[in-house]
Amino acid sequence: MGSNLGRAIDGRVGMAEFEGAFDRLWLVAPPEFEETAIPALLSNARWEFAPRRKLSLEYPAGQGEETLSQMGFSPEQTLIWMEYQA
Repeated sequence: MGSNLGRAIDGRVGMAEFEGAFDRLWLVAPPEFEETAIPALLSNARWEFAPRRKLSLEYPAGQGEETLSQMGFSPEQTLIWMEYQA
């Protein structure tokens, strides 16, 4: 069904992939490491997948936008599915 591409670094950075109509990635990186973690993890993903199918990335809306844009990604759908306001 699915496979894990990346490994967590100190449990804080990681990536997972699940098979489907296109390659879908879930990327996890703390904001202070986005500039280095995002390119490193996505370079690995592109190596694994390219150029087979469309690549979709799940990542929190509003985070890492500049870095993702520089890597050729553009927002297709944004969603904040949970947010706590005290």
